Amino acid sequence: SVLSAINHAIVHTGDRDALFRDFCRVAVRLGGFRLAWVGLVDPETGAVNIVAADGETAYLDGIRASVNQEPEGMGPTGTTIREGRSYICNDFLSTSITKPWQGRARAHGLFSSASIAIRNDQQVIGALTLYAAEKAFFDAQQVELLERLGDDVSFALDNLVLKDRVR
Repeated sequence: SVLSAINHAIVHTGDRDALFRDFCRVAVRLGGFRLAWVGLVDPETGAVNIVAADGETAYLDGIRASVNQEPEGMGPTGTTIREGRSYICNDFLSTSITKPWQGRARAHGLFSSASIAIRNDQQVIGALTLYAAEKAFFDAQQVELLERLGDDVSFALDNLVLKDRVR
């Protein structure tokens, strides 16, 4: 149902930011995720800027993520953007790379995460990051679905850019 709702949003949304908001809303309300957010990398600073979020958004207040070689850049989202691949963290509170965010995650009931790369014109520009309220939440089937979702969102971004060029 999540994939179907996102694809519906892709077809009916002509705006990148609205697409990201729809993704987050659908992931939380239909997918049962505790938090969903979209972060885009600033190519000049390496900072990952939050552009859309839904769910347990207080977790994101004042959070810092990047793609740089620093503790805040070595987490799931930074790794996904830097390496261009999905990063699944089924034990967020015990994995060493998530140390900068563990206290905050515990307070907000976030125990697993998945970060999926989003691309525009074949370049990784950011990540879709989802959190679940239970440990070991993401199985192979869910990861495959999320990667298809990332591909669909990336395809939509390419089409939005193409549509803007034609105008």
